[in-house]
Amino acid sequence: DFWSQSFCWGSAAPTDKQAKSTRVRFRNDGGKTYARCEVHLIYRVPGADATTVTFNWTADAGSHQAANRFAGAQPGTWNVQTGRNVKTKWVEFEPAKEH
Repeated sequence: DFWSQSFCWGSAAPTDKQAKSTRVRFRNDGGKTYARCEVHLIYRVPGADATTVTFNWTADAGSHQAANRFAGAQPGTWNVQTGRNVKTKWVEFEPAKEH
């Protein structure tokens, strides 16, 4: 059977650990028409930059924003005093250079 929004997936380890680029090929031997193909590549980078997380919300007391910087390779927690009837507006994750 064929659905217009079918998903196919797979994974492969790179054969060259020092490769600067990679190529992905799609092959369709089922005779079906595909409107679009998409690839998501996940890889580890050398080192671990810090991340600044910014949280923006509204509560009974109005609009608020708070940010916290997390060290690169260290797990961490962050407690934000938010108030009542909290509604998240947005959360941003931004790479930050280590000091």
